[in-house]
Amino acid sequence: MVLSMTGIVMIFAALNQNGKLLSPGSISFASWAVIIIYIAGSWKLFRDEHPSGRKSNKTGETISSQGTVSGLYPRLIFSIVLVVAGGFWLAWAGREIAEVTQWGDSFVGALFLALVTSLPEMSVCLAAIRMNCYDMALGNILGSNIFNLGIIFWADLAYRRGSILSEVAPPFYIISGLGITLLLILSAAFMVSSDLKFKKRIITWDGITIIVLYLAGMYWLFHLSSG
Repeated sequence: MVLSMTGIVMIFAALNQNGKLLSPGSISFASWAVIIIYIAGSWKLFRDEHPSGRKSNKTGETISSQGTVSGLYPRLIFSIVLVVAGGFWLAWAGREIAEVTQWGDSFVGALFLALVTSLPEMSVCLAAIRMNCYDMALGNILGSNIFNLGIIFWADLAYRRGSILSEVAPPFYIISGLGITLLLILSAAFMVSSDLKFKKRIITWDGITIIVLYLAGMYWLFHLSSG
């Protein structure tokens, strides 16, 4: 889902630089495509996992999904409100940083804003790992990417001068290409990890490769944006 959504957005942005190609009304075909893939993929995932009212955890104990989470809803809603409120201030602060430092909107958005907004995801991921919920940890990472790509539809809807993808700058393609490359490495790691034993290693080949490529991509993006 992440690869297909990112690829569609990247290709459409490249073909639609004049703001007219394949863009009926204010919402582009790419935006419709990502929201459809998001909804269809989420439904497919939901159906594949066959959720039920009672499940067994890894220790063999039976747990119930009814009556145990009602007290969590107020805290969840409160956390969501804080994140949303902070997001408005964060966007303003990011724009100010980009203007004062002359580092460029793409670099500031891809590094600083992305880092700050991903801190809640990082904390959730680490907490899930400590509870041995590895599928949940990885699902949080990839699910956040999928959800963020789905936001393009709503951004396109809010942008009233055509397709928002026609306004992207060249650094956008570095971000998209880097994202696709890292996802391909992660996908390859999923396929080969079961055949290789890395239990005694702190970090595996895929983790090292992802970190190196990420840092190199951010360095390239910084020079292109600030130049």
